[in-house]
Amino acid sequence: MLTYRGTRIFVSDVLEQVDCGLPWHAIVKEWEGRVPEEAIAEAVSLRAQEPPGAASEYSVPDGQRQAVCELLRFVESNRTTLTGISVKELVHEGHDL
Repeated sequence: MLTYRGTRIFVSDVLEQVDCGLPWHAIVKEWEGRVPEEAIAEAVSLRAQEPPGAASEYSVPDGQRQAVCELLRFVESNRTTLTGISVKELVHEGHDL
């Protein structure tokens, strides 16, 4: 899995936030500035260059997308942070909101 240089932040986690409609400035804030808007733009651009239907290192499987988006909406609406929490681990463990 790809991470942002100098962090343990998965590119796929940030792109899931983008896919769920979180504003980029909120994503930057969520990751405490460790993922600037320029880095988000680069990941979005690289993903767009992949052939349609290609297995991607930039996204989680479609089956998990709804759960991830639901969690992110909960986080955004309740003004809580995901610092130290892996969205993928929560989804994998079957946590329900």
